Amino acid sequence: MTADLVSLPGPCATAPQRNRLPAVRTWAYEYDGCITDVTVTLASTWPEVIVSIVPRGQGLTIEGQFTADGGLRRLAFTAGRGEVGSADLRTPAICTLRECAAIARDAAWKILAGVLDPAAPIDTRAPAEALRSLIHGTPRKPRTRNRAANTEQLLSEIAYAYRQAVNAGDRAPRQTLADRFGYSPSHIARLIGQARKPRPGRPPLLGPAMRGKPGEARQEAV
Repeated sequence: MTADLVSLPGPCATAPQRNRLPAVRTWAYEYDGCITDVTVTLASTWPEVIVSIVPRGQGLTIEGQFTADGGLRRLAFTAGRGEVGSADLRTPAICTLRECAAIARDAAWKILAGVLDPAAPIDTRAPAEALRSLIHGTPRKPRTRNRAANTEQLLSEIAYAYRQAVNAGDRAPRQTLADRFGYSPSHIARLIGQARKPRPGRPPLLGPAMRGKPGEARQEAV
C-alpha cells in the first residue's frame, strides 16, 4: 500500500548538468543492530532530488522528492506488507528526508562546480541523528545549524546558476533563476546582490555587477 501525501508539478530539468552527476548515491546507516538503507537519486531528476529510506526488516519505504529550492514536492510511504499505519505518517520522516536531500544537493553542486569528485563519498554524519530518531524513536538533540548556514548554501546555488546562465548567453538570467528556484525576480536580484558581497571569513561568490548588462566585471589585480 502506498500513501502519497504531497504531489505538485516540478521544474524542467537541465540535461547538461544531469550528465555530470552520478545516477544515485547510497549509504547504509547502522544503529543498535538495525540497518537503514538510504538512496538519493540525482542524475535522472536533477535539479530535483529524490530520497528513499528503507529500514531493513520493517517492510516500509519512505520516499520524498524535493524541488530545486529544497521544497517537498512528493511524499510517499509504501508498506511491503500490511498497510501504512498512522505511526508511520509522522513529522520526523519529512525532517529526515529533507536533511538527506540537503547533503546530497550540496554534494551535487560541488560536483558541478568541479570541487568534488563524482565518485567521492557523501558525508553522512549530518542526517545520522535524524535517521536514528525516525527509525528508532530516540529523542533528537536541538539542531545547531543556524539560518546563516542555510542562507550561505542558497547563495552558493544562486551564484553558480547565475554564472552558468550568463555564460550560456542568457539575456535575462534573473528571470531564469526566478523560474528555476521559485522566487520572484526581485528576490533573485537581492540574492545576487548578496552573493557579490564578502561575508565574514568568505570572499564574494560573484564579481561586481556590470553596468547595463548581466554578468561579472573583471577586477584588476592590485
